[in-house]
Amino acid sequence: MRKLLVLLAVTRAAAAEPLGEYGDGVYLRTPAQITADPCEVALRFEGAIVDGWYREQLTNTTADSPMGAVEEVTLPAGAVVVGAKLDAQGSVAIPTGYSSEPASDAVGPDPLLVTSLFPDDAGHPRVRLIVAPFARSATVQVHFTAIATVRGGAMRLALPGWSCKRSVTVRPLAGATLAREHDSPTEAVAELAYGRPLVWTQAQVLGDGFTARATTTIAPVAKAPGAKRVLVLVDGSRSMELVGEPAIAQVLKALAAAVPKDAEVQGVIFDRTPGPVLAGMPALEAALHAHVPANGSDPVAAFQLAHNVLASARGEAMIVVISDGAFGSLGDDALSRALDEPESKVDVHAIVLDRGHLTAQSGEPLRLAIAHVGGSYVEVNADDLGGALVEIDSWLRPAVFIGDQPLLAGAGKTEIEIVRDGAKGASPAPIAELALTASNTAEPDPLDEKERPLLERRHPIAGDTFAFSVLATHGTVARARHDAVAGGGPFTRTVLTPDPPFAPEVRIGQAHVLGPSALDKQLLDTLLRLQLQPPAYVCYQKALGKNAKLGGLVGFHLEISRGEVTRATVDGLGDRDFDACLVDAAYRLVPPMPDPAYNTDDRSLVAYPLTFTMHTDKAVIVAGDADSESPLDIDAIKGGVARPPRHVDAGDTSQPLGGMHSTLQPPQP
Repeated sequence: MRKLLVLLAVTRAAAAEPLGEYGDGVYLRTPAQITADPCEVALRFEGAIVDGWYREQLTNTTADSPMGAVEEVTLPAGAVVVGAKLDAQGSVAIPTGYSSEPASDAVGPDPLLVTSLFPDDAGHPRVRLIVAPFARSATVQVHFTAIATVRGGAMRLALPGWSCKRSVTVRPLAGATLAREHDSPTEAVAELAYGRPLVWTQAQVLGDGFTARATTTIAPVAKAPGAKRVLVLVDGSRSMELVGEPAIAQVLKALAAAVPKDAEVQGVIFDRTPGPVLAGMPALEAALHAHVPANGSDPVAAFQLAHNVLASARGEAMIVVISDGAFGSLGDDALSRALDEPESKVDVHAIVLDRGHLTAQSGEPLRLAIAHVGGSYVEVNADDLGGALVEIDSWLRPAVFIGDQPLLAGAGKTEIEIVRDGAKGASPAPIAELALTASNTAEPDPLDEKERPLLERRHPIAGDTFAFSVLATHGTVARARHDAVAGGGPFTRTVLTPDPPFAPEVRIGQAHVLGPSALDKQLLDTLLRLQLQPPAYVCYQKALGKNAKLGGLVGFHLEISRGEVTRATVDGLGDRDFDACLVDAAYRLVPPMPDPAYNTDDRSLVAYPLTFTMHTDKAVIVAGDADSESPLDIDAIKGGVARPPRHVDAGDTSQPLGGMHSTLQPPQP
């Protein structure tokens, strides 16, 4: 077992003050008597599980006047509180809805209470510490645990910007050693040295036949790309307007800095067809700015072009695809067959950009092409690019598969679950609490409605249900009371000075409601009638000039998604120019754009028949139902087509009765 202890001192310029102080006759005020020494944080990486302590010493500068303190502490992202201490006294879990009563000779005052607060704006959890009045000094400690993320071959824990003295202990598990530890006020980083994929399993017995288990899989850091040719394929179809040109340009700038310096870089913008091959990233960025998004996404044609462009490449090449993954219907192996390159010659790296709740619709063909030749697949929200692009170097390295799970080079993933009769043994880090907060990813929750409350009571987490209190250590029944509360007995908090009341925290939540599709049937019917039929009529008029006998039923097959026609085909009449004109007319449709934060992300598959025929020397299109293959024959409808009204001569309108006279007599007086 190898252990490494690294001490870092980041001392605040002056001793901090707690949030407030209170005492006998003092409601709650800005600290005047209580001061705080610089905080201290101890972090222990046990594999990817982090065990942490936050410590702070408080001093009462007026010893003859006891005063209590109120602190608010922000913890690392994803951390859960599992305990607290005041000096050497440990805490027990108590219900958050407690009552209080004055201390007595039998039970002294409880000196510390830790309760949960709303997370801060960055999502870091927060807790409030209420320290009972003390005369000289008190050291408060908060015990927490969290899961470190693994990126770039390093375990990383996001910190809330502490300015504290910090000690970090790192114990990698089997197969890895610690290469270097460094950190900043916002992150603790433990870089690892390992040369093969690793699987770490940690277990902690919960009792009653249950075990909490954490499984961490880590991919090795692959070698940096040595590609001599880099081809960037940018999806320029209309749906990419939802991602936005600034986000695409941001990715291109990051790519320009990440690709090998001596590589020849080329770029192509594709929609329904690929554009010209451009030399250099600046030319690609300029073309992106000038590009007018069009309907249709044909990555197959783009990959076929990539095959031709790289046919003469010597050495290894790299293809980078930037898209939203909305390609319409594609065979799973369509891109692999279109690329038709050996594994040793090219890597494919896909960067899929999401917006709102929209995610890749056609990601599987990309993933299978990458699995076939090697590369990586990254899906990231365009709103979070700022932080994500820091890791773009790992996006351009070959990913690996651990089991059936792909992982980026140097990345890892930790899954926590509760199992019946699981592995025995325990980890020093308290993963039980993490397991009770995490969703069970491997199998349905094995705990029934009775067992879960028992385990949560045994392994509590500060939140809406539990708080942590340091119970009194003096008084005739103090010890018995501690044991009773620790065993789940009733609890009444005893106080020397009543805890200060706090205004309840109120945070207005924003409901995220998904609405209907942006394209309903009525809107679709209108779209086809107004935007497809007129240009189809023009196509027919042009075709009749070459073939006066042309006519019959044409079936349109459309895929519409995210404000664009992703794919359009026709069952035509055998006239190549006429059929191509109809396909062009279908691709000129302009469906409404969805709201990424509201509308359901869907694909509309439309079968729309039109009958083209000559009627009294005039070209006629008979529309069908958008949901059927059968056209509506207007002439066959009972009553036929309305005819012009007949002319009627009204005659002399000055004699509305036509010369007749009324026989009615006026009433007699």
